[in-house]
Amino acid sequence: MQERTLRRLLEAQEPRLPYTLLGQEEILTPQWGRRLLLFLATSTEYWTLRARPNPASSLVVCWEHNSCLPCPTLSLQEGYCYDAYELPKWFSLEGKLTRKSAPVFRGALLAGLQEAYQRLSALPRSTRRRYEREVQTMLRGRGRPRRCPKMWPEESQKWAEVESRGQK
Repeated sequence: MQERTLRRLLEAQEPRLPYTLLGQEEILTPQWGRRLLLFLATSTEYWTLRARPNPASSLVVCWEHNSCLPCPTLSLQEGYCYDAYELPKWFSLEGKLTRKSAPVFRGALLAGLQEAYQRLSALPRSTRRRYEREVQTMLRGRGRPRRCPKMWPEESQKWAEVESRGQK
């Protein structure tokens, strides 16, 4: 699903959900305040495309939430805002791991959820190794990372100050 399509869907749902669009890449929410938007078809793309924005200042807008992310996520399919590190409603770490639930489990491992690592240690050795290998492959990543939202002027000024202190 293209970013343009997701943006139109977000604009269509604006009257129903408690947030205000501030422009092309910004949103104002009562829960998290002002955030930068990152549009993805599924939340798994956060890990596969290596789109790593600053979790403290961004909000992922996706059609289907099927992973665990370190930043808040708005699922347009469900019309629900997930908090950071919140798993999809239909997923349980105690349940059976299937093709549908595997991306959520991998995302929980990549996000560093302790419960996911406890579940990983309880899996059979071959299954455990397969998940460990998949996580390592996703962390290594190949190719160019996806463009992330730009920082606000205040943040970029802070980064410039920090970098100038480090060079002296």
